Amino acid sequence: ALNGKYGKSGLQVVAVSVDADADMAGYARQYGITYPIALDTEQETGAAYRLRGTPTFVVVDKQGKMRRYWAGFDTALVQAMESAITELLQEPA
Repeated sequence: ALNGKYGKSGLQVVAVSVDADADMAGYARQYGITYPIALDTEQETGAAYRLRGTPTFVVVDKQGKMRRYWAGFDTALVQAMESAITELLQEPA
C-alpha cells in the first residue's frame, strides 16, 4: 500500500526477509507483493541496523541514513509511518 501511494513521490519500498527464498516467493504471490524482497537468511542486515524483532519497519532517508524505526505492528503504526514518509519526502535531495 505504501509503495503504491508514495512510489511516484520517490519512496522505494524494499522488504528484507530472513526466510528461505522459496518461502518468500510463495508469500509474495499469495499477498500480491510487487516490490523487491531482499533475502537475509544470515540476518546480517538486521545486525547492521540493530533490529530487535520482526516485523520491523525502517525508514531510510535519501542519504541512506536510518531516520525512523518501528518494531512490531498494529494498525495505528500505519499513520505514524505515513507521517514520517511524508515528512522525509519533502526534504531536499
